[in-house]
Amino acid sequence: MEISLGGNSFTGSLPMNLGTLYALEFFAAYNNSLGTNQGNELMSSLTSLFNCSNLQHLNLAMNHFKGFLPHSIANLSTKITWLDLQDNYISGSIPRGIGNLVNLQTLFLSGNMLTGSIPNSIGKLSMLEILMLDNNNISGEIPSSIRNLSRLGTLDLSTNTIEGSIPISVGNCTNLLQIHLDYNRLTGEIPYQILGLSSLINLSLSQNYLTGLLPQEVGNMKNLGGLFVSKNKLLGEIPATLGNREVLEFLYIDGNLFEGTISMAFRQLKGIQ
Repeated sequence: MEISLGGNSFTGSLPMNLGTLYALEFFAAYNNSLGTNQGNELMSSLTSLFNCSNLQHLNLAMNHFKGFLPHSIANLSTKITWLDLQDNYISGSIPRGIGNLVNLQTLFLSGNMLTGSIPNSIGKLSMLEILMLDNNNISGEIPSSIRNLSRLGTLDLSTNTIEGSIPISVGNCTNLLQIHLDYNRLTGEIPYQILGLSSLINLSLSQNYLTGLLPQEVGNMKNLGGLFVSKNKLLGEIPATLGNREVLEFLYIDGNLFEGTISMAFRQLKGIQ
């Protein structure tokens, strides 16, 4: 059974008897006005779906839901593959119980008011392909358990207050196409393990406090179309190996401490825009 109510002007709360629809697999009510930005409406809305044991797709994005992301989110169907709660007013931290949703492939929590750190249990979501936690107030460090997300294609943690270094374990996610860690408080050097990801198309690390050299391995990223490392504290010379990247379209390295000459190899950047 599928119910799609998205892109309307519905108001009020979700019916509490949705849980009687045991055959419900797809429920989408995005881009409405189902919340009133008062109370803990998200909790009641999710509770109404806990008995839908066949639920695979849930999209409540772009409403006005307010309240904490409840620990009971772990009671959602373990068959769920798509969970989208972005662009609401959800607060609190991401509960550890999120790791119980073991078949989750897509998780959108962008554009909320989440705080706290990313739980280590995120590493239990071994089927995850898209993780979007950008535009929140998430702090703490990136958990090393992220190395278990071998299917991950998109990692977006941008515009938060995440600290610490970029874990080298991100290099274990060999299917990554996009990494967005910009506008955080990350420190330390850029791990060369990330630059060994041949699948990577976009790497965005701007507006942090990263130090050290831009590793030579950046020249080995044969599919890299965009490199964004602006406004960090990177130093030394710009690797001449960057000139080998004919598919590179966007190169933003301004606002660092680079020195020396720009390599003549940059003449080979035929795709630069």
